[in-house]
Amino acid sequence: MYTISAIAPVFIVHRLAHRQPILLTDRTRVVLISSEAGSITLRTDAGNNFGHHGSKAALNMVGRLLHLALREKQVIISIVHPGFMRTEMTRKAGLEGVYEVYNGE
Repeated sequence: MYTISAIAPVFIVHRLAHRQPILLTDRTRVVLISSEAGSITLRTDAGNNFGHHGSKAALNMVGRLLHLALREKQVIISIVHPGFMRTEMTRKAGLEGVYEVYNGE
């Protein structure tokens, strides 16, 4: 989980920033897909998937650090939470109330 969520984005952005020709130019936008699960402020006691939540928190920090490292180049780093996804992992997390709102498969 950490390799995909927090380590891979660093290697990908570094590669884009340092290859020739440089692919990250002024006002380039990089979007990192995180999750509410990575927010310490929004953390609830629902679910104990430590690896998933920790990897998303790590991704949030990576996004912040990439922003700081690339701000002189005016590269925009955005971290987004796309919303609730109905998966086997969330089905077992005690989120039945969310499933009631969600009508599709």
